Amino acid sequence: MEKDFYFEQLNTKNGIFQVDPNDLVIGKGLRERGEWGFKELERLFKIVAEESRVLVVGAHIGTLAIPLSKRVKKVVAIEANPKTYKLLNINVSLNSLENCQTHCIAASDKVEKLKFLLNTSNSGGSKRKPIVMDQMYIYDNPDEITVDAVPLDDYLSDQIFDLIIMDIEGSEYHALTGMTRLLENVQTLVVEFVPHHLRNVSAVSLEKFVNLFNVFNTLYWPGRDLTVSKCNFSSIMGFLFHNDIVEDGLIFSKQNLT
Repeated sequence: MEKDFYFEQLNTKNGIFQVDPNDLVIGKGLRERGEWGFKELERLFKIVAEESRVLVVGAHIGTLAIPLSKRVKKVVAIEANPKTYKLLNINVSLNSLENCQTHCIAASDKVEKLKFLLNTSNSGGSKRKPIVMDQMYIYDNPDEITVDAVPLDDYLSDQIFDLIIMDIEGSEYHALTGMTRLLENVQTLVVEFVPHHLRNVSAVSLEKFVNLFNVFNTLYWPGRDLTVSKCNFSSIMGFLFHNDIVEDGLIFSKQNLT
């Protein structure tokens, strides 16, 4: 374990964690409140069962992956930031998890070397280098590195999952394009939706993004406690997009409305 990554150990509602003292978002939340994202976790707990296989793309330090690992058969956690990945592995070990596999790789639509920003004040905001370099992405002078990126259909070619959770700061379009097989076999997808990421990071149209979810039948919007059928995906996501509404986890399912 590298000395720079040995920090105060926290006993939190999410599990046992070590965090970067420079992280003023998730790290600060765990230090001050003793939990992070537990409302989202409670929704996820209702989706999974003991035999569930879960893929977390953008696992960060494990605040979702680790508590989920304690309830399901298997978790695969993908994290592109190499500094955060070290903390993820430390935290998996601290929680004595043998069913949580970790991979330091970026998810994309092709094999590539990806320019990547390492944010410090909000390490969870680290991301592929945006096409439009807004100040909000570089306010803490992030280092720029190069990371390996792959299509997850190829990288996880022998695996299928019941639940996929994705929070990758604007790379969602590229990642989803590179995992059509995984999406065909999954039952539920939870994906962060941030309008400025779509505009500035991937610079893809809303229409192209919405089309990626055609394999699902329903969309649940937690912010409004609203479930809609496939024919309303465009209107809901369009409303979020045009009103700059961020949603931590839109839930797409293959179940039909009853």
